[in-house]
Amino acid sequence: GTEIDLAESDHYTVTHSEGSGELRVSLTPAGMAYASANQGEGACTPEIRVRLQASITEKAGLDAPIPCSASVSYLNAAGVFYEAQSEAGEVHTGGIRLFVSDEAGQPLGGATFRLTRAGDESATSSTETNAVFVNFLTGNGGKPVSEVTTGEDGKAFLWGVAYGRYYLVQTKAPDGKDKLSQPAAVIVSASSHLTAQDGWQDARGMTVDNTVHLVNREETLPKTGDMGAVVFVVAGSILIGAICALILELIFRTAKRRIRR
Repeated sequence: GTEIDLAESDHYTVTHSEGSGELRVSLTPAGMAYASANQGEGACTPEIRVRLQASITEKAGLDAPIPCSASVSYLNAAGVFYEAQSEAGEVHTGGIRLFVSDEAGQPLGGATFRLTRAGDESATSSTETNAVFVNFLTGNGGKPVSEVTTGEDGKAFLWGVAYGRYYLVQTKAPDGKDKLSQPAAVIVSASSHLTAQDGWQDARGMTVDNTVHLVNREETLPKTGDMGAVVFVVAGSILIGAICALILELIFRTAKRRIRR
């Protein structure tokens, strides 16, 4: 069927309770009349759809479920009151502790990463153009962000992420280092943010550190503008020119032999 948008204030109002977290959407008399006049014809069943976008705040705990449910209530034209309640749901979020170092284990600051879901094939092929990235909170809380950069201690903390499999895609490497050649697979769970300092132990009683440790190696190719890059380009051009000259020489020799015959 055809969807018809209702206008806020004219057709409905939105109220939000900070204390309970309740969001209430109420139709105004004008909105009820507008919806009633645009129900459509035939066997179609009219619906009113409410779409909202929510995000995790810094107050959300990593080891506690966030309850989520919805209800609808209305008085029909016959004066009968109806109310329906959805099944209670829960939102679970976890975190990722990241540490980036060089090959000697020394921390590296300035390494930037983005996060994408594991089902996104664009990320696994290192193609960032079409990848769908996930927003998250950083160690300082605040508003959700789309990327995080390691500090001087080589560490970064991503949290407020739904449980599941993801990829860390490196978008920038520290000076003098190469980016990761492939995205790093990570799993977000109730315990993915816990480390040895937290006293975290697995089912066997062994102390476990869930920090994701990534290594940025020394650059292997010269940067654009370096003398090494110029020499590399010049050498490549000379080699290509020599090959072309050799091919032309063979063609000319073959042509001369045919003429002599």
